[in-house]
Amino acid sequence: ADDEAMLDNLALLLHRLGHPAVEVVLDCFFSSDASLRARALMLLKRWSARCKPGPSHEAHLLLNKVIASPVEAQIKAELLLELMEACQSERIANLFTDVMLCYPDVALPLLLERFWSASSLTALYQPAQVLYALCRTGTRFCEALLAPLRSGDVHRQTLALAGLEALGRSGGCLEPIRKPNPPAPFPTREGGVFSPLRFGEGPGEGFPDGCLEHSDKGQPAAQLALLKRSCGNYAPVAEEHLDAQIFQATSEAVAGLLTHQHADIRETACRILGLLKARSHLEALKTCMRHSEPSTRLVAIRAIGAIGDEGCTEPLMKIAQEGQPIERCAAIEALGRLQSTEAQALFTQWLDDTNAQ
Repeated sequence: ADDEAMLDNLALLLHRLGHPAVEVVLDCFFSSDASLRARALMLLKRWSARCKPGPSHEAHLLLNKVIASPVEAQIKAELLLELMEACQSERIANLFTDVMLCYPDVALPLLLERFWSASSLTALYQPAQVLYALCRTGTRFCEALLAPLRSGDVHRQTLALAGLEALGRSGGCLEPIRKPNPPAPFPTREGGVFSPLRFGEGPGEGFPDGCLEHSDKGQPAAQLALLKRSCGNYAPVAEEHLDAQIFQATSEAVAGLLTHQHADIRETACRILGLLKARSHLEALKTCMRHSEPSTRLVAIRAIGAIGDEGCTEPLMKIAQEGQPIERCAAIEALGRLQSTEAQALFTQWLDDTNAQ
């Protein structure tokens, strides 16, 4: 059938007939007939768009069939990616993502193809399931971003930075290589092979305090909200996908963009270094705090506050006393995170001074 209405009716019928009907369509997709495969895919995508969480667990039945199929992993990953993108339910989409990432060697190139095809940041974030899946691949995703970060292509640099920012905001998936003592293994929220490996009850779980309350230049609040929704909850990255050397190379590539002529790229690089707790690049961030562009100074102050190094107390104290009002507020927040005794004494003095501004 080529008629859109007919395909929608067939998708509805699939839900009502259940597992046997889905098996038939899957067999058609896994066949060698290209025309039959294309028609089966159209129907399965419409079926996926109608999938909803519930006691019937339709998606689980389909995934059992996909996993048990003897077809190549490439074909399975291609199907799961299409179903993930078509799905309207975030929870079901996460099921497709979980199984697709069981085939990482074939899934990663497919996800990267979708990632680089985004025409803008808005297209990258709406929907953001591809970005979420890529963040689940850890430093394998970072490695794919290194060359674009070092290139002179502004569009690809912008997309690469957006990917790294999502990875940095993903609530701690890089913690095992960012901290000397890895945290204990993450528990899953629900039991079972296909449980969504996401954490936190709300869309903002796992975010550093104050990292999303403002709309930075070049990144509207709506985009930040989408990024927060997609990456606020996260799944642990497999240990074999965490490479400390790649992580360090990525930090250095980002630091190289702190002097970029485009403010959007320069300021996103500042944010990422803050999110990644890149202490080795604090001096470069301190230089950005003295930049001629006010928005760059502000983002650099917030990044230094996110890193939380006590060696930055003195320059932050100076800004807190002499900077522009919005910069002073950011510096005060950063000092509050440092909890330095010098800052406490200054704050106490201000509180006691009725003439303090």
